[in-house]
Amino acid sequence: MSFPFPLSQGDRLRSYHQMELLSKTHQITLVSSIEEDCDAAGIDQVGQFCASMELFPITQQRRMQNIGRVSTYDFPFQIPQWFSQEIQRRIQRLLAAESFDVIYLQMAKAVLYLPKGNSVPVVMDFVDAWSLNLARLARDRNWAAAFCLVQSWRMLNYERKVTAQVAHAIISSATDQKTIGAFKNLSVVPNGVHCPDYPIVHIKDVEKLSIVFVGNMGYGPNIAVISYFAQNVFPMLRSRHADSELIVIGPSPPAKLVRTCSQTGVKFLGYVPDLNEYLARATVSIAPMRSGSGIQNKVLRWPQAFQWWRQRWALADCGQFRGSIF
Repeated sequence: MSFPFPLSQGDRLRSYHQMELLSKTHQITLVSSIEEDCDAAGIDQVGQFCASMELFPITQQRRMQNIGRVSTYDFPFQIPQWFSQEIQRRIQRLLAAESFDVIYLQMAKAVLYLPKGNSVPVVMDFVDAWSLNLARLARDRNWAAAFCLVQSWRMLNYERKVTAQVAHAIISSATDQKTIGAFKNLSVVPNGVHCPDYPIVHIKDVEKLSIVFVGNMGYGPNIAVISYFAQNVFPMLRSRHADSELIVIGPSPPAKLVRTCSQTGVKFLGYVPDLNEYLARATVSIAPMRSGSGIQNKVLRWPQAFQWWRQRWALADCGQFRGSIF
């Protein structure tokens, strides 16, 4: 699995809270790749849930090399990005030396680490249907539509093959479950939301239309949707409300995206330690979606903060986002 920290991505949030709950009744041995954005404090934060922890750094260079080695036609190019022989060998040694009740894999890419002849029951958390994500992405990238469609087909075959092989599989939404197919061992386990200890008090500013978007800005669907919104929807809003502002919150916004969306009123804040400060001052939150899959965690959190939104600005008629703006 990918290391579940920092909590800047949906799959990390999901695995972090799963580990937090499981650690209360189970002993967890975590074997994970780790990225450059995690520090010692993050490792300690996750370590409190684990009986033992094995971490293996995988660089961007290694990921690109892994992609280049894909040669079989039916193998999705996304799957081997995080593969590491060191991790595979370590898991083999652990299974040979210790007794485990279950192997819990997060995301389909982790299947590559299972040794042949494994007898320990395997639970697979797909998180979402990657094949659905790719199929939707094909609609938004005309220059790569054929590539995305082929990869979607390969990924769907892979997801179905994996589901047939494991003892049980889980996924975050019924739509994604339907995409993979009617497998008796595939269950829906939706994401949850941590309710704030104190309700967010809205700071009213009737003179300004403040729009906030929260998401991992290193994620392709978020990049595409903010690029479209900033260039096609936001100018319409500013024509009606000259002091409108679009605040984009989330780590890793690409420099190209920031340049493309550069205009008066658009602000990229990157990672912020406390979302409540910005949610409290926002007039409205948006959750537009042109591609992607699974459950968007932002729409689970925002109803907690914006119970008053129905009395606020009406943004229903905004081009392709009709019906998708909250």
